[in-house]
Amino acid sequence: MRVSRLLREMAAAEADLAGRLARLADEHSADRDVSLVARDLAIWSQDHAAGLAERAGSRVPDTVDPPPVADDPGATLLRDLREAYLAACGLATDWDVLGQVAAARRDDELAGLVGLCAPRNQRQVTWLRAKRKESAAQIVRR
Repeated sequence: MRVSRLLREMAAAEADLAGRLARLADEHSADRDVSLVARDLAIWSQDHAAGLAERAGSRVPDTVDPPPVADDPGATLLRDLREAYLAACGLATDWDVLGQVAAARRDDELAGLVGLCAPRNQRQVTWLRAKRKESAAQIVRR
């Protein structure tokens, strides 16, 4: 696999995560914590996608909005948090790979991008997991 392909795939994944987080913020605006934090995390992923795309010499890919699903609001929140969490976890492994590539190539610029974005991605993963646990305790009943 070429580095440019990995960068393009990661840019697409970050753009997708940004879209998921922005939708999470929009669809659950009644929960201020979800709305505000998800919006900030979406901005991080937009920045990550832009940096990756720039490095790959491509543009940030567009994301496609999934059709809205009428469901119980609590169940929808848990589903949306799960989907964003899975996307963020997938990216965490990609950031690990890109960090190894940067080290092997002794590419300081790429290492700088990884050094900026990988820790923020880990905070995204941590927040999404914690928020899902917290929400589940409040939403799921016997």
